[in-house]
Amino acid sequence: MGLKVYCTKNTSRKNSLLDFVLAGNNVVMNNDRTIATLLSDHSIILMNLDVAKPFVSNGKQMITNKKAMLEITERAIREAQNSCSFFRKIDRQMKKRKYNILKKIKPQRRKNELLDSILKVKEEDEDLDLIIKEYRGKLMEENELQRSSKFPEDIRKA
Repeated sequence: MGLKVYCTKNTSRKNSLLDFVLAGNNVVMNNDRTIATLLSDHSIILMNLDVAKPFVSNGKQMITNKKAMLEITERAIREAQNSCSFFRKIDRQMKKRKYNILKKIKPQRRKNELLDSILKVKEEDEDLDLIIKEYRGKLMEENELQRSSKFPEDIRKA
């Protein structure tokens, strides 16, 4: 998964070491220090974290090859006599592929045609803004009434 656990050098409460940071590969904890506080019997821990420059994508993503996985699974189901042999067959087929069951795809561009057309209509028609505000206002009022109700029977199912 690419996560690291960093333990603090200083303790936040007496001799108990309870504090840690769970961070990704690009995050490194340099040092930590404690600050005493009257609000709790625990001290505040301050940490300096360095975040490396993120990886720049080349525009392609790796995803599981569904066709290959179905092929491997169906073949293993046909040839297996029991659950143990099923897993052995899958492992053999994965070894043949050198555990490479991924394929590169280029993500599809987001289509914002509907959003663009709504924004265009909204700019042309001033009344549309009022209609939207009235509609949202009614929903917000109803939501507040239901939220502040004291009795469960007042709350209606949507």
